[in-house]
Amino acid sequence: MATQKIHFFTGKGGVGKSVISAAYAWSKAHQSKKNILLTELSEESTFEDNLEIQKMPKNLSISHWNAYNCLEEYASNLLRSKTLSKLFLNNAISKALINVAPGLEELAILGKATSGPRDHGPQMDYDEIFIDAFATGHFLNLMQAPLAFAEMFSFGPMGTQSKSIDQWIKNPDFSQVHIVTNTDELSIRESTELYKSLVDLGIPAEFIINKFISTETIQFKKLPDQTQDFFQNIHDQQGDALAELKKTKAVLKYSPYVFENHFFNVIEKLSKSVEVSS
Repeated sequence: MATQKIHFFTGKGGVGKSVISAAYAWSKAHQSKKNILLTELSEESTFEDNLEIQKMPKNLSISHWNAYNCLEEYASNLLRSKTLSKLFLNNAISKALINVAPGLEELAILGKATSGPRDHGPQMDYDEIFIDAFATGHFLNLMQAPLAFAEMFSFGPMGTQSKSIDQWIKNPDFSQVHIVTNTDELSIRESTELYKSLVDLGIPAEFIINKFISTETIQFKKLPDQTQDFFQNIHDQQGDALAELKKTKAVLKYSPYVFENHFFNVIEKLSKSVEVSS
């Protein structure tokens, strides 16, 4: 089975990208019979600790990808031997190379994510993969890595694989970047800057506005003064945020504010309000 699509979720720290990525994966698992993987790029798994496995759809799996482990897998496939890859990575010279070669671990992560359609590396038995990726700045470094290595190594296996990875993350039928944001001014600024940088790289992306409150039907004059001011401020802030996001001409999606405290309950409720395109 070759993975048919990957979804990357990024955003400024604290905007709720982990919750949104989980909700989208959950929704897709409910909508279809496809095998879905929800994974996060981290040393330890937030999802494994906070999701109630027994209540999850049977076709939804969770995991986390450690950058070094991805690099080890990448080296193993490149050298055709797990033993050789460990010897290579544990070598003092190799460790020094990794430390001075920014982007190598990022390249390995994307190599794993695109291994299915590239038919290179271990096949993952998932139709779609939803990746809770890095925050905006580190995420841009992640997506720049393949092109940087393709230009650095114009020939040989490293150059060939880097070019292939770069092509697949730029293929809109296979790869989709979801930039999660709230309506805070700093979050909007970071999100639009990331979007423009991704456009320059040729990488497709869209915005998901998290914790959106629909204020269009609120009759402000009938509310008590303090409540009126509260919702008016929300209305104005959301209006300013939407105006900035619409300037990019990107697709905008909305995720409603959910009045729940528990991580699992928020995800379960949000999953019912989103629909993931095929």
